[in-house]
Amino acid sequence: TAFVYRSGEQLDMAENYYDQHGFYLRMMHDYVEIENNPDKKLVWLGRDFPYRWLSVSWATPNDSTELEVQLDHLLRNTYSKKMGSIKINQDYLKRDPFWFKQYSSFKYYGLWESKEEVKGGPFIAYGFYEPVKDRIYLLSGVIHAPEKEKIPYIRQMETIFRTFDTEIFEPE
Repeated sequence: TAFVYRSGEQLDMAENYYDQHGFYLRMMHDYVEIENNPDKKLVWLGRDFPYRWLSVSWATPNDSTELEVQLDHLLRNTYSKKMGSIKINQDYLKRDPFWFKQYSSFKYYGLWESKEEVKGGPFIAYGFYEPVKDRIYLLSGVIHAPEKEKIPYIRQMETIFRTFDTEIFEPE
């Protein structure tokens, strides 16, 4: 965490998301907002080369459908509709159950592709139900870093994901 935030972080951005949407996420100093759309239930952030896009999307849970099915749908919907220029390569999509903070969750990972350009790379996403807000959340990140090691960028995304919370935001 110290390495990721060594150059600073955007506390105002985190507070703004908490005020607008009821969650916060500690954001590195050089990420910019691409889209903040409450109607689409999407916050989309990014940074320059090597490209890293990070998003938080959410939905109201449906009690008649299993969480796994709802999260699979939110993943597909996030990339195919909310972030329309990206598609997940279904041949490489993996989903594993895991424990994220206090939530029983699913970790998705695989490869993404651009619908508009010749680019792609790895993606990672965490999906879970959060009972205080009664929402399902998908934290996702895509990386485009040709000829660079991808694991350090994936670890950075996971470090940022671990700062996600719906409790009252108290800057350190």
